Amino acid sequence: MKIIPLVDDVVFISGRHYTISFKLLNDAKESFKGTPSFSISVNGNPVLYAVFPEVEIEPGSEKYFATKIRIPDVEGEGLLEFMFEDYAKGVVKESMPLIVVKDGEPIYVSFVWHHHQAPQFFPDGSYKDVWPFLHVIRGSFYGYEGGPYKVHLTVHEKHPLFKDVDHLSPSLLDQWVRSIKEGYHWNNEVVDKNDPRIRMIEEVLSRYREKVANNLIEPLGSVYAHTILGFLLRKSKELGMCEFIRALIEWEIKKGLKIVEQTLGKSPKGVWTPEMFWEMELVDIYSKNGVLYTILCEQHFRKSGGEKDTVYEPYIVEDPISGSRIYVFFRDIRLSDWLSFEVNFADQKQADISARRFVIELVKRRDVKPNGIVTIALDGENWMIMPSYKKYAPYFLERIISYIERSDIIKMTTLSEYLEKYKPTKILYYVPYGSWIGLSDSQWTGNEKDETWKYVLEKLKLVESLYHLFPEPDMMLKDPETPLYKAFLAAAIALDSDFYWFGEDERERNFVKKWADEAEKIAKSVLERISVDVVEKAENSATLRISNETGYLIKIQVIVDSPNYSSSHSVKVEPGRDAVITIYVPENGRVSILAGKIKIAEF
Repeated sequence: MKIIPLVDDVVFISGRHYTISFKLLNDAKESFKGTPSFSISVNGNPVLYAVFPEVEIEPGSEKYFATKIRIPDVEGEGLLEFMFEDYAKGVVKESMPLIVVKDGEPIYVSFVWHHHQAPQFFPDGSYKDVWPFLHVIRGSFYGYEGGPYKVHLTVHEKHPLFKDVDHLSPSLLDQWVRSIKEGYHWNNEVVDKNDPRIRMIEEVLSRYREKVANNLIEPLGSVYAHTILGFLLRKSKELGMCEFIRALIEWEIKKGLKIVEQTLGKSPKGVWTPEMFWEMELVDIYSKNGVLYTILCEQHFRKSGGEKDTVYEPYIVEDPISGSRIYVFFRDIRLSDWLSFEVNFADQKQADISARRFVIELVKRRDVKPNGIVTIALDGENWMIMPSYKKYAPYFLERIISYIERSDIIKMTTLSEYLEKYKPTKILYYVPYGSWIGLSDSQWTGNEKDETWKYVLEKLKLVESLYHLFPEPDMMLKDPETPLYKAFLAAAIALDSDFYWFGEDERERNFVKKWADEAEKIAKSVLERISVDVVEKAENSATLRISNETGYLIKIQVIVDSPNYSSSHSVKVEPGRDAVITIYVPENGRVSILAGKIKIAEF
């Protein structure tokens, strides 16, 4: 004998009427005769009991029971328990958790998904790994076809009222678009753009565009790759590379926002901060690039400083140095980690019970901040597949969405929608440095990882010099055909933190080193087209000819140093032209010609 509950509510409002229904299924080879009943207890105390007339259920048959009840005027967590008592064969029970609350103001919830794949292609265009495509195509989930990116859309389509915030990372979108236009090459396999797998990627991308257009998905932007920004900003201070690293980050943000807008059809208002790795300088960087908000971790909130109330509301974060401001939402770490790490269920029933408990925990946040927002933010694919496929994970999410839809006091929203309704007024002047992993950088540093950072950043010094070589770098960084744009792209991929996460793996280290080498090679190819000749050297002067065959306007620094004298001259040289200058050089003086920080000649 089985009891099959048919109750789709988890959150009950005290004083309201609800229909409670269930089935009895006799899967045995003999009849059962007994009394069906159910009870509700709240805070461990029985508050309602319903008994049905005695019934007999033949083998292989089922009977349906339903009655309308009024929830008593109580509040708290409880249990709905069904029972069938056969006086000869014993008692069968089935129970499920619930919560009873008073009517009133709602709690809002926003699910924020970080769908990301690092750029997996080598400088020659072939792929190291094909995760951007496999996670569309391949999956092993109960009730769903395809990989996580396709599954996510199917959940939306099963629940048309489901709305969320999706970070489809610019590098992921870029790889989808590349594959649709060109196919891809991986190991010894060439996948043509007309391959059915590519058609599936194209269809999934089209469905994401549709959800964005219908305001069911709010798109987030980010830097192009998956750079841990706070770490890189602090590292740049140690290495004296601040201006260059900031320029690289700002270029990546612009590129990332453009890719998202062009691919999904809507300009993002907020950005995902990779690994939630924060540094206060990001306030100014984000603000100056038109970013309205980002999402950080509850751990950041706990150690932040300013006008703090609860984690269930957005804050204005102000950089005390620049005065720049953005909005920040802080994720609920318990609920986010529940979805991230606690979804390896044995069956549907286990997934459903967990979903009910999840919703109960969610609605309890209303007591802390009525009309507040619970931000649940996590990886969009890894929660389903790491370290192996979680068969019932999508079903778990689907049940959560169903129970939220049935509740009048939990409202799904996007982050932009919430900001339109509830403008933040409280200001934080300090949010601590660090990532979602204990506010530390430990996952990306140590041993081989440190050696890789050192190798890559050393190589990028030539790219830094290339950046300083051009008087108008911003114009060049808008044109994908310029060497500066190509060098920045190579640098961005070389700094993608996903490869450092697995930095113990030599294959991952070699990949970023190839891109760092590529960035250096691009920079060298330009710098080698600049030559300096001494045309004439007199007692206290020298005449120099600087030849520019780079194809672009350049700016060279000429430095004169001696024990009692120093001078600096900035010289612009048109493409395809020479600049001839005469400079004062005292006795024992040395002349250095610099392209950025790189010395290209000395005498």
